[in-house]
Amino acid sequence: MKPFALLALSLTLACTRQHAAVPDIENIEPNITIAELIDRLGGASVSVSDSAVVEGRVTATDRAGNFYREFIMDDGTGAMAIMAGGYDLHNIYPLGIKVKVKLCGLRLTTEDGVLRCGLAPVAGSHYQIDYMQHRAVCEKYILRTHDSSTVRPETLAIKDINRRLYGRLVRFESLHHADTLGLWHCDEDYLSTSKRKFKDPSGDSIYIITSRYAVFAGKTVPSKGAFTGILYHDGKHPMLKLRDEKDIDFR
Repeated sequence: MKPFALLALSLTLACTRQHAAVPDIENIEPNITIAELIDRLGGASVSVSDSAVVEGRVTATDRAGNFYREFIMDDGTGAMAIMAGGYDLHNIYPLGIKVKVKLCGLRLTTEDGVLRCGLAPVAGSHYQIDYMQHRAVCEKYILRTHDSSTVRPETLAIKDINRRLYGRLVRFESLHHADTLGLWHCDEDYLSTSKRKFKDPSGDSIYIITSRYAVFAGKTVPSKGAFTGILYHDGKHPMLKLRDEKDIDFR
């Protein structure tokens, strides 16, 4: 049976011996792409019951505080946020390292257009997914390899954004600030995440989103530049989340 074939039967199956054998985490090999996962899920929240394994490189971490208790991985076909929990994940899963994730027993959902992977929430929770929380839990599902290399963003125009790019590392050239607020996050922002509007030379818009906990949150928004980050979409607008200040090119 192909990975995720059981999804047609149920969206809440638990991982059991009857459904699939659980592979040794040290010997797992990828057998499905992230793009295939996204297509088969169709936006549903699912507890994985078969032996699906994905592999990819880390493209974003929590080093600068703009990503909270998670890292982003990309396999070249798509991207997925791994809700590992804990803090200082960049020391365990640094940029560019290749990781393998055994999905059996984990839960998948989609938020702001991006596939997310974590634990099933406890009974009575209003959340669709939860963090893995502990290092021992992460090591049950996530294998770090010794393979590491630099990940390059794909340069885009805003008009070229599509759903297959959500969660991926991208770069936009020649954006200019089109908002009235001058800091990445300030007292006027009532939520923990702010939005700053930018436009390209064609007049198309994108919002750069920033956590109040990012180390650069209180700094001045540049009037123009090129910006690299992880792409999201809230259903109305494309959004970009920077990994740190190095993702801003003032040239």
